[in-house]
Amino acid sequence: MYDRALFQGVSAWVLLQPHVSRQDLQERQAWAYRSPAARAPVTAILGAGNHAVLGPRDVLYKLFVEDRVAVLKANPVNDYMVPHWERAFAALIERGALRIVTGGSEDGAYLVSRPQVDEVHLTGSDKTFEAVVFGPGPDGARRKAADTPLLGKPVTGELGNLSPVIVVPGRWRRDELEYQARHIATMLTNNAGFNCLTPRALITAAQWPQRQALLDELAHVLDQMPMRYAYYPGAASRHAAFMAAHPGAQLLGRPGPDGSLPWTIVAGADPGNGDDICFTTEAFCSLMAETALPAADPAQFLD
Repeated sequence: MYDRALFQGVSAWVLLQPHVSRQDLQERQAWAYRSPAARAPVTAILGAGNHAVLGPRDVLYKLFVEDRVAVLKANPVNDYMVPHWERAFAALIERGALRIVTGGSEDGAYLVSRPQVDEVHLTGSDKTFEAVVFGPGPDGARRKAADTPLLGKPVTGELGNLSPVIVVPGRWRRDELEYQARHIATMLTNNAGFNCLTPRALITAAQWPQRQALLDELAHVLDQMPMRYAYYPGAASRHAAFMAAHPGAQLLGRPGPDGSLPWTIVAGADPGNGDDICFTTEAFCSLMAETALPAADPAQFLD
């Protein structure tokens, strides 16, 4: 009844692989509850620092979807949330299904290496993932090259990246340019830019006649927005590294609180230079690189 009321006029098809029947599908649903293990596997969750909701969400998924028990290590950025999580999950903690702990990277490494831990899930950067799986430093790099993990247990991760926004050329009205510029700016500035999927690369066609108009409008929108506190560890040094590599980068935004960083655009990054910091480093700060890809025939996008 709720679906019919909320989604009037919406229909959908469910496509099954040829060897899967309707009965097979029903029998495979809720698999974790159909054949409970004698001992529930223990999952160590290395919680995210950029969103306080992600660690608890991972806990709920592991417990109620995969039928695990879990120990959640809070990211130090979110240590202040631990008393609230413990209160919210008190029923699970009292029954021994969940523990919540704190600590830094050394504590996390100790936790995931314990023989009582059967699997690991983490949210963070690719560097964190590689340090957990292969170990840190040169030894970790050698293990990665040889594909010999240091941690011999299943590891899953939700990792940050260099998310692109690809602008398809066309004949855009002025209000459309303004709307899309606000859209891109919002993606960059949400949560001060500290989202795993925050766009970092804006890709346009070099010969698109309205390319510069869009970039100008984007800069105008960002320049009107207050700078936000760069709370994530390492943001200031990461921003400084980008500025050292691209001293002509455009700094934008209204003054914000102490510890804030300006919205920053590196325009015209060379897509042929794979070693550019814009293409090799997850910014995790308020920075966006714009790269222009040549279009052999820009008129094809306008027809």
